[in-house]
Amino acid sequence: MRTQRQKELIEAYLAKLDPELAEVYRELILHLSGLGYDPKKQRAAIVFNCPWHGKQIAKIG
Repeated sequence: MRTQRQKELIEAYLAKLDPELAEVYRELILHLSGLGYDPKKQRAAIVFNCPWHGKQIAKIG
């Protein structure tokens, strides 16, 4: 996660989940962010788009 806003988005989403499930999602989110994909809120889900070609790579939620 590159910006403070992205961190807040992820934390708000994970706060709604069961702690055990939130930990699994946190690892997945950190991995996708580490690869350079940008998290963005889309309705009730978090979507990861590729910054180079704009295609959706993953959707959580």
